[in-house]
Amino acid sequence: MSTFNKVTIAIITSIFLLAGCSSSEGNNDSAIKNNEQAKEGTTNSPATNNESADTDRISSIEVDKNILTVDITLPASMFKDKNMDEVIAAAKDEGVKDAKINDDGSVTYTYPKLVHSNMMKEMKEEVILSLEDMKTSDDFTSIKDVKYNDDLTEFTLIVDKAAFEGGFDAFASFGIGIQSMYYQNFNGVASDKVKATIEIQDATTNEVFDTIVYPDDIAN
Repeated sequence: MSTFNKVTIAIITSIFLLAGCSSSEGNNDSAIKNNEQAKEGTTNSPATNNESADTDRISSIEVDKNILTVDITLPASMFKDKNMDEVIAAAKDEGVKDAKINDDGSVTYTYPKLVHSNMMKEMKEEVILSLEDMKTSDDFTSIKDVKYNDDLTEFTLIVDKAAFEGGFDAFASFGIGIQSMYYQNFNGVASDKVKATIEIQDATTNEVFDTIVYPDDIAN
């Protein structure tokens, strides 16, 4: 796996992991509040200001698919405190055809089509791995199974309903939503078309008792 690919995939997986840990690292009050709101039917997701910031970052990624190449422009916020000469040199060493720092601090990478295709395969594998790991994770004990479609836009969390509603496992849906949106965006889906739908299903009754759509539910 190339250095740059590792960086982009790490962004996604680290966001997922941070979402899972957020209930125990300084966000307990807001998590409890959102969990209570969810029980009362006043919200569909544990949205926070950080979540909105993440979706704003996703919406600022631009992907242009050309005949032989794919251009991906990443926002300046993804390169905070990075040595840009090293970042660009590493990207070129690993197969990126060109890398340009724009006036606003964003960076546009030009990938050969094959390099981009391989990156997307690796990114998909990493997303699926994190979904499979969720089934046995000690962080999400109420989640019994996770199902997903091939293009990673629709998901079903099969859960112990009582345990799910009584804890903080709803944060798992945010991690899934962010991973899905990043994957779609890097794959060339227009930012205003990116959607991740997550159904929450009771393992005992098979009832779908909640549906979360990202980024809509964060915006709302």
